[in-house]
Amino acid sequence: MTNKGGFSHHHHHHNYQYNNPSNGSNLGILTLNREKICPFLLRVFIKEGSFHSPSEFSSRNVPEKDEIQIYTWRNATLKEITILIKETYKLARHKESKFEFAFIYPDSKGVYVLKTIGTVFSNKKSEDDLITLDDLFFNYQFLDVSLSIPDSSSSSISSPNSPKI
Repeated sequence: MTNKGGFSHHHHHHNYQYNNPSNGSNLGILTLNREKICPFLLRVFIKEGSFHSPSEFSSRNVPEKDEIQIYTWRNATLKEITILIKETYKLARHKESKFEFAFIYPDSKGVYVLKTIGTVFSNKKSEDDLITLDDLFFNYQFLDVSLSIPDSSSSSISSPNSPKI
């Protein structure tokens, strides 16, 4: 039984597209007419404790080691995007994580600039939760995320016996 795909269980061979909840459609957390709209690739750059410097971006270079790519919709909210980030980026799953969002994009002279767009908390509501990419006039900018986790630096030093999350 050579199972190249790595995920097709050999004992049920019924690949009904519509019957299979895991065929990639689990990203539509709020399905607002999304069947009719194509998702697109959102390039997200995530860094702990601060935004990236726009000088790290140019037409040829981006901080690739910090990039995660997610497929989403123009009517995705910032809150939803944090959920998608958590699927990929384990550190972001901390229950008190804070996500600050910014767009990084070239201005009219081609110089990359950063514009903050909102903040979302894992453990409490924020007035920015429901802002959508459309509300922000999204036009394929890079999404930069400053991820803050409380005491991530000191906790490992000060309390060696505390359970790791």
